[in-house]
Amino acid sequence: MPYADFHVHGNFKTYFTGYDVQAKESPWKKINFTVDNFLFRKSNRIFSSQSSFSQLHKGQLGLGVMPLYSTERGFPDSFLLKALDFFSKKIDHRLFKAIRENKVTYYQQLDDCFKHLERAVTDNVPGSQSINFTRTFADIDPAKMNIVFSLEGAHAFLNSFDEVNTPQGLQDIEDRIKAYKKKNPAPGNTHPRIFILNVTHLTMAPFTNHSFGIKIISHEDFIPQGQGITQAGLRIIHTALSQDAEHHPMIIDIKHMSLESRKSYYQIRRQSYPDIPIVASHAGVTGISYEHVNDYIEHIYAAKVNKRNCNLVCHVKPNGLLPFTEFNPWSINLYDEDIAEILLSGGIIGISLDQRILGTGKVAREKMSKSETFPGITLDHPVVAKDPDEEAAIEDAELHFRHFCNNLFHILKVGSRTFGPGVDVWKQIVIASDFDGLIDAVDFCVNGEAYSNIGSYMMDKMPQLALEAGITLPYPLQPLIDGILYTNGYDFLKKYY
Repeated sequence: MPYADFHVHGNFKTYFTGYDVQAKESPWKKINFTVDNFLFRKSNRIFSSQSSFSQLHKGQLGLGVMPLYSTERGFPDSFLLKALDFFSKKIDHRLFKAIRENKVTYYQQLDDCFKHLERAVTDNVPGSQSINFTRTFADIDPAKMNIVFSLEGAHAFLNSFDEVNTPQGLQDIEDRIKAYKKKNPAPGNTHPRIFILNVTHLTMAPFTNHSFGIKIISHEDFIPQGQGITQAGLRIIHTALSQDAEHHPMIIDIKHMSLESRKSYYQIRRQSYPDIPIVASHAGVTGISYEHVNDYIEHIYAAKVNKRNCNLVCHVKPNGLLPFTEFNPWSINLYDEDIAEILLSGGIIGISLDQRILGTGKVAREKMSKSETFPGITLDHPVVAKDPDEEAAIEDAELHFRHFCNNLFHILKVGSRTFGPGVDVWKQIVIASDFDGLIDAVDFCVNGEAYSNIGSYMMDKMPQLALEAGITLPYPLQPLIDGILYTNGYDFLKKYY
């Protein structure tokens, strides 16, 4: 059967193998950096979570929301990736240097990213004829791998951050956004249609504050510094959401926005764009309401000597609905109020396949902007991360699947509380793996070749886990599984794309 993935990177590694588009390796090629084994022994698997087109073809991807992306300066300027750049023969050192030194703009990278992805069709490799880049739902061909474009970070519309400080600069940004939402582009307009927009990503940008979400890599650009949505951010959000005879709307994906920014966005959407749904892709859930977040904070450290001027929040992990599971309470994940807002909007939640996002392992200290850090600390309801009696070892794949189901079940629980009986919340859940070669993917689905494993695990193991969690599953189970793996995404596109 075909599979749908609402956030999958098709050329993340191959993009860095050459300076010019034609000098880069084909997006069909699976890239292995030998130096990974030396630099990242303990976390080497992180660099295996990629999704080249050859892997996606093998994994029978039928519908992929693929983010265009402009690499933020903080990545190649970090110590770790400077080391990788130095040791690896497969990275084009000129490209990393140009990004570090701002000699290639984010907007130039956006164009290069798309042109490189186009090679998935033009490169003469087996399977290239099966790739179908789409602009509307009418373009979708069930016999092909259909690609819908999103954009991970509105910084990609910038030539420089200074543009947001002048009327002309803001107008230029608006014009660039509109070029990517044209209904009938003029001849010569090679811009694809961007259907979904992440307003922010992992580093500071002049539109909205972000939630801290980086792993392994350290650089000051990753530290949240702002507060909420800026005036420039409000302007691009309205530009993205607006529609007329010549332009489609761009649906906002709230992933990576800070909690305060998300709250502000919900109000904007309710007041001005009530018919446009909310998307949350490659997401996990915190398992709690943001009204109770202080019950899950041990300490907040003010980094007084830290030039980054952030606070360090030490969370206690909320218990999951299933034994051996916990939630990741970082604010990059969805609180109960986020879940309800998305479901009520008719939107869709894409479940990440990143172990950390789903709640496995230890939770590190979250870096938060001092302007947005949760006020006060209370421990009136102390939480034990794990029951002392639960000492039995569980194989990683099963443990990861328990956390995956834990997130699913919690969304269902919040949805039932929000709507009451009679509304099928399952139909608003899809897979959004975030396979890019930088996430520590769950062991039951490690990369773009293994989508079928998700369905197998759901059929074999989810009924028993539902009993443990007190969740009633609909039967037969196969339509539910098919929905999460394909049909729900297809139906969402049919309605809004």
